[in-house]
Amino acid sequence: MLNAWAADLHTPMAVLLRASMTREDAAEVLREHVTAESVGPIAAAVTADDARLRAALCSAMLMGIASQRHLLRMPDLAAADVEEILRLVVPVFRGLIAPEQAYGSAPDRSASAGH
Repeated sequence: MLNAWAADLHTPMAVLLRASMTREDAAEVLREHVTAESVGPIAAAVTADDARLRAALCSAMLMGIASQRHLLRMPDLAAADVEEILRLVVPVFRGLIAPEQAYGSAPDRSASAGH
């Protein structure tokens, strides 16, 4: 996804993402696609009670990285090697997808209760 998803500004996903910012029909198509192709499969791999939220956060981060890297061409992301990006974000994804492995047990939710 980080290499190809929006690397060509004319791919259907790149066009759909741009259109979804101003057209509700395009936004609905993108929501359905992301939910079916990203959130659903990721959630199936998560054992935490809030699996769908965790999957949605992973999907949002991937879309944000890809969008800023390829569509907006943010200098730091556009210049970075995919391996370098993955080195930094994989631990975050592990914390979301497999919190018991990343933290030794599920993270304590009481610490974030005031947020």
